[in-house]
Amino acid sequence: MLTAAEEAYDKLANPDNPKPDDPKPDNPKPTPPTPTPPTPTPPTQIVPKKGTAFKSGALTYKIKSVSSSSKTGTVWVAKTSKNKKLKSVSIPSTVRYQKFTFKVTCVEKAAFKGASKLTTVKIGNNVTAIQSDAFRSCKKLKKVTIELALRPLENVPSIVTRC
Repeated sequence: MLTAAEEAYDKLANPDNPKPDDPKPDNPKPTPPTPTPPTPTPPTQIVPKKGTAFKSGALTYKIKSVSSSSKTGTVWVAKTSKNKKLKSVSIPSTVRYQKFTFKVTCVEKAAFKGASKLTTVKIGNNVTAIQSDAFRSCKKLKKVTIELALRPLENVPSIVTRC
């Protein structure tokens, strides 16, 4: 049998190992705290930059303005070499890119110049300008449908002339 001093020393030396006859140790081992999962950081919003060109469907667009707060902006239909191979074109009123909605407001100068196979064009109602020679040398172009908004369309004569 141990003396009181030996028992006290034994408890101090081995706090994790209570004696079998000791039902409740004086110094129980504390339960480690449950780790809290890290708070996820919100993903950084990627804002498309003015001047960036991107492809959606068969057309290439160039960003002209961006509003990061409302995730909107404006784009133009851009000139690319791939436009020359198109037979039919539908220019939408809006286009989505990187979770932003852009109004298509213009067809860039010479955007479809030399598209020798192009026969029909449909232009969405947000397009308010068609720059010069946008459809120059589109010899097979027979039908152009324009969904007019309440705003006047600039440079309409350049669609009909020089085709």
